[in-house]
Amino acid sequence: MKHPDSPIITAAQAIEAARSLTPRLASRAAACEAARRCPDETIAELSGNKALIETLGRLALQIQVGRTVALVWSVPEARADQLLALPPADFEHALSQASGSVLGQLTLASERCAWSLERSTAERWCGPGWVLLGDAAHGVHPLAGQGLNLGLADVACLAQVLFGRESWRTLGDDKLLRRYARARAAPTWAMSEGVDGLWQLFA
Repeated sequence: MKHPDSPIITAAQAIEAARSLTPRLASRAAACEAARRCPDETIAELSGNKALIETLGRLALQIQVGRTVALVWSVPEARADQLLALPPADFEHALSQASGSVLGQLTLASERCAWSLERSTAERWCGPGWVLLGDAAHGVHPLAGQGLNLGLADVACLAQVLFGRESWRTLGDDKLLRRYARARAAPTWAMSEGVDGLWQLFA
């Protein structure tokens, strides 16, 4: 049983709050780690000392510590099944073609996995004693890598709201938590629309 002042939502409440708005994107994300052969100097030149490289299309590559990259490849569901079924050498060839070989030859460094993509926004973000943040409140396409940034912005906004509350309000006060929900509604909508627009552009 949760404390009445604790703004923490249970899994059941999260499912109930978000259930009505989880549209599928008719696509899946295939993910894995791959080893790169290009020198670090090439990485610095390509990324401009930024961690994230996004190639034209639906393939996002993130530089990892060492000589590996994490990748998320957004493709139609049928294509995802094909990619997962390919022998490693054929998958690596397809990956090199999709990435334009910007990191040289890439070889698999982990198992491949895939999951269905959804664009979602919870119908309710808060209630008496509970609040949704991050992926529990909203889901965006991973194309632009903005899911984490949205979640961190949620945390910062909630902290600001709680810190600035009136002395007589409890942490779980419904009106207090609605300030957070209202403050995050527009920025989250704008980011979701922007990322969806990119997805449609590359569709």
